[in-house]
Amino acid sequence: MIQASSQKAVDAISNVSTIIRQVNDISNAIASSVEQQTATANEIARSVTEAATGSNEVTNAIMDVSSVTKILRSKQQACKMRRMSWLYLLIS
Repeated sequence: MIQASSQKAVDAISNVSTIIRQVNDISNAIASSVEQQTATANEIARSVTEAATGSNEVTNAIMDVSSVTKILRSKQQACKMRRMSWLYLLIS
């Protein structure tokens, strides 16, 4: 009777040990997955930051082109006005 009870206790302890190992394995797998997800989220954040920086650079370049275009138009208008005044002086 005592021997049978002792065997049942040993079996129960063995089962508990097995379950503890399984829980530990699952915990390790979850921790690894969380670490991978964190790394992926960080990479996404870095990519978004780079995209925003690139977008700002494109916006600045477009603004520069717009400014140069305005300057060139003004100079073109001034040249046109000078030519017209020379022609007017020549005709008059």
